[in-house]
Amino acid sequence: MKGEYIAGTMLGYSEKPWANDPTKFNRSIGVCTGEYKDQWGQSHVNTVSVDVQYDDVERVKALAESLKGKEVIFPYVPAARKGGKDGVWLCRFIPKGVEIKVLSAK
Repeated sequence: MKGEYIAGTMLGYSEKPWANDPTKFNRSIGVCTGEYKDQWGQSHVNTVSVDVQYDDVERVKALAESLKGKEVIFPYVPAARKGGKDGVWLCRFIPKGVEIKVLSAK
């Protein structure tokens, strides 16, 4: 499978309705990939949102909720999609059937 891996703390599953069509939803899982301090010493959290394909929602939703707060790793695919006000936008999606693995504590 071509793509990249993401590792971090599972934050859970989210569904957000489209602004222009409330009958459609963006479905994603969130992963915290790290915390850092900026140049002024302020703490920040880096989070990544990964889209979930419609026909894999129930499986990924259940996994994300059961793994919330745990360190995980899984592959995702970055892709440019047509649309938006500038004609293209970057998305990340988890391919259907991909296993989300728990990272073992050292």
